[in-house]
Amino acid sequence: ALLLHGRSREVLGPAASRFSALALGAFVVVGGTGTVAAWVVLGSSAAGVAAAVGTGYGALLAIKTASLLALGGFGAWHRHRTLPGLRAGRPGAFRRFAAVELAVLLATVAVAVALAASPRLPRRPRMRPRTPWPATTTGSSRSACSSTTRGSTSRTR
Repeated sequence: ALLLHGRSREVLGPAASRFSALALGAFVVVGGTGTVAAWVVLGSSAAGVAAAVGTGYGALLAIKTASLLALGGFGAWHRHRTLPGLRAGRPGAFRRFAAVELAVLLATVAVAVALAASPRLPRRPRMRPRTPWPATTTGSSRSACSSTTRGSTSRTR
């Protein structure tokens, strides 16, 4: 929107700064929800992550993660390099950088759509709940340990 409608230099600088702050919040929320979603699908163990390696779902997840990290890097670069130039009256670098960032963002959205539409990893079979003791016991439940009574030890002097 800023590329199309923010043509005047008076509007572009302040609008880009406000949008940058909003984009940082969105980046944190998207990264957090993506982490939770991956944790739900893969589980919290290393076995879940290992099961995703070599699958289409795992590849899409890795691409989406790398794309999100690249967008975060673009955002950091944008905040520290192009916004100061934009405030100084040089919008050219901002426009070029924003066009490249938009292309990466669209590719990331496409990967996210493919990830959402891809089949999930097969569920691991759930184990039956363990009961602490068998329902029926045969024989004595005591172990064959010897027990000593109090005061049965003797001291040698």
